[in-house]
Amino acid sequence: DFGGLGLQLVDKATDARLGLDEFTGAIWRTDLWPSGVDALFEHIVVREDARRGSCGAEPMPADCAVLLELKEQLAGDDELNWNVGVDDWEGVLLDRWSDTVVELRLEKRGLTGAIPPELGALTNLQVLDLSQNQLTGEIPPELGSLLELRRLYLDDNQLTGEIPSELGSLLNLRVLALARNQLTGAIPPGLGSLLNLRRLYLGDNQLRGEIPSEFASLLFLDDLYLDREEVTGAFPTGMGRLAPWYEYYFD
Repeated sequence: DFGGLGLQLVDKATDARLGLDEFTGAIWRTDLWPSGVDALFEHIVVREDARRGSCGAEPMPADCAVLLELKEQLAGDDELNWNVGVDDWEGVLLDRWSDTVVELRLEKRGLTGAIPPELGALTNLQVLDLSQNQLTGEIPPELGSLLELRRLYLDDNQLTGEIPSELGSLLNLRVLALARNQLTGAIPPGLGSLLNLRRLYLGDNQLRGEIPSEFASLLFLDDLYLDREEVTGAFPTGMGRLAPWYEYYFD
């Protein structure tokens, strides 16, 4: 039984329980184990591993070392509490078992400058949120290496250039938010490969051209933000549940 308190072993006949608290590591039991349990098990061992998932651990996890090298680039004019010995780095969530960064949330932090392409080295990242800052420059194509990424928020910045076609490699992506920047060029057809995409926000940019026919593969898309004055063409048949609604209101 994996409940909110951690791991429990339960004997249904007597309701005797042996449990391990997930947060404290304490081992507890209720009542005595029924007679005959030794006929099933020679012994029961519950091993308590050290709690992990801290950037302040020694040796420092490799992903934390990458972030420490990028600290000044990411922080801009602000300060981040990313120092050796700090257990809880602002905006950073580590997987407690692998010591890899799984979430990096730095929205509304006054970040300036370019997005470091070295972020592409955080290969277990699932959430990257750099929205509502003052970031400039182009979106690094290296972000296409983040194959575990579920949500990418780069909206409300001052990003320029084209949308990298490499983002079409992020096959686990559910949310792609690039709205309210200064992006130019056409929408990459490769975004049609994001078969798990639910939300796509591209509006308030300077994008041109037609909606890629490859978007017909986005069967789960249920939220789309585009500038229909600039991005033209018909909505591909089968594009999630959006095509009929958008055709009616925008064409």
